Amino acid sequence: MSTAAREWLGPHGSRWCALLVVVVTAWQVHGVVDFGFVDLDDGINLVFNPHLGPPGWGTWSWLATDTDYMRRYVPLSWLAFSLVYGVSGLAPAGYHLAGAAVHVINAGLVYAVVLAVLRRGGPAAGDGGRAGMAALAALGWALHPMRAETVGWASGLMYGVSGCMALLAVLAYLRAWEAGAARGRWVIAAAGLHLGALLAYPVALGLVVVLVAWDAAQGERARAFGWRRLWLEKVWFLGPAVAVATVTWVAGHGASGFWGTPPSREDFPLWERVLQAAAAWGYYLVKPWWPEGLSPVPTWLVEPAAVRGLAVASLGVVVAVSLGLAVTRRWRGAAWLWLAHAGLLLPALGWAERPYFPVDRYHYLPSIVLVTAVAVALDRTSGRGRVALGLAGTLAVGIAAELQRRQLAHWADNDTLMARIVTRAEHPAVRREYGERWIKYHAHQGDQARSVQLAQDLGLPPVDAGRAAPDGVPLAAALHAQLARDFRRQERWREAGVHQALAVQIAPGWSEAAYNWALEHARQGAPMEAWRWYRRSLAATCGAPIPSEARQRLLLVIAEGAATEGRVRTAEKLLETALREGAGRAGDTELDRRIRAELERWRGKRGN
Repeated sequence: MSTAAREWLGPHGSRWCALLVVVVTAWQVHGVVDFGFVDLDDGINLVFNPHLGPPGWGTWSWLATDTDYMRRYVPLSWLAFSLVYGVSGLAPAGYHLAGAAVHVINAGLVYAVVLAVLRRGGPAAGDGGRAGMAALAALGWALHPMRAETVGWASGLMYGVSGCMALLAVLAYLRAWEAGAARGRWVIAAAGLHLGALLAYPVALGLVVVLVAWDAAQGERARAFGWRRLWLEKVWFLGPAVAVATVTWVAGHGASGFWGTPPSREDFPLWERVLQAAAAWGYYLVKPWWPEGLSPVPTWLVEPAAVRGLAVASLGVVVAVSLGLAVTRRWRGAAWLWLAHAGLLLPALGWAERPYFPVDRYHYLPSIVLVTAVAVALDRTSGRGRVALGLAGTLAVGIAAELQRRQLAHWADNDTLMARIVTRAEHPAVRREYGERWIKYHAHQGDQARSVQLAQDLGLPPVDAGRAAPDGVPLAAALHAQLARDFRRQERWREAGVHQALAVQIAPGWSEAAYNWALEHARQGAPMEAWRWYRRSLAATCGAPIPSEARQRLLLVIAEGAATEGRVRTAEKLLETALREGAGRAGDTELDRRIRAELERWRGKRGN
């Protein structure tokens, strides 16, 4: 770094660089707040989740014990979703804002981790220069197009939360090496944060390998400290990792229905698993440097036999690089970085998945090792070489940011995402599956015209309108209404109201949805809004008519609310309307008599 640059950064140069990373990342991803939900697990995780709600006993008891709903034990991710739900309900903006905020935080944490690694690497560039290198590495990670999936996808919040906890765990462990007598407390803190990362999503199962690699990189310091003690410390990390891996394995093999069970050893022999993992490993080694044609659902591994040659070549490269780094003392630092990358990546290579899709989110943590390696290499250069590499790196980050902007645009809504998946899918079965899913999405949302047009454009059969919208009621609206009824039975009124509102939004002409929405407004003490929706239920264009007794009960509740607000005359008119609703029945019912008594009571009060 030049003298002028050092003077500009001043003694707090690392803080200025950290601020730069945070501000640039925030500016890059702020637009995701306007994104919607997509039909790629958002429905299961969020929109139609029958358990999710704001913080409360009903939600907590489920998230603390469930392993069936998603084949994972991820209570901290469910807690994060619950906290967002408490603020924004099922409005997608809240989840996207949370995801963007976590990504910005993680960019700052990546900067802190890389800077800490460089500072412990011995004298080279000086602290000011290293702050710039760490900032460049952090921005290279944060603005990379492979981060678009985690940032632009509402369900990607769980990967961001897990990554945040993992980065904090690494920082705590690095601090432990400098803490002297307080080392034990920092190691326990790191282990606790590691456990938090695993309970958010098990993408950090291999983090203990990163810590072992860091220990090995300390050389004489590690030997002086004692390898036996270092290995004993790792029990704090290995124990939770083994426990979470076991729970994940049991949950996956006990799955049925929607998720299905993993392939058996007969259907998916070990040698095929190794080749599939090797092919995916090669993909994750190449794609970060050439992120062209990224797809939310990469299909090139759906038929492993078609890429067997590539898989064998990839396996050969991985083995050769591993052996070469292991026997070459000069590249010992690169060997530890390679080990750290392998440790984070290996659990995510689809050992129990067939077909396997090497999606971008699986490289969320391993990619941090790659940018750290770039920063270390830059730190080892000097003079004009460093300046040239720094300029090249800055240009690369700028190009990556533009590619990420384009990749984020594919996640803006369900149409843009499905269009990207269908156009990039190389496997015809996957292309057809997502094309049909796209067509059904619009049919289930009540947009039959769009669904038919898509079917024609994609050359696929249209969805039967009667099945997509029985009695004219779109399936999505019917499902939200059913969830609202279920939540009302549990006395979870907030969740019931959220789903009822969505049912009305999708099917405003549905009699039952309008009626229940009127009932919700009456319960919340908004009688005039309830009266408006009651009238809309009478003018509904789909669904069965509301029974007269149900209409009477609702009018009675609305009238009581109006009277409480001092609208006595309005209450009387509502009660008179309720009596007329029951006029067609033979004889008085108990409800008729109750309404008449209420009407006489309010007339008497007005007369007095």
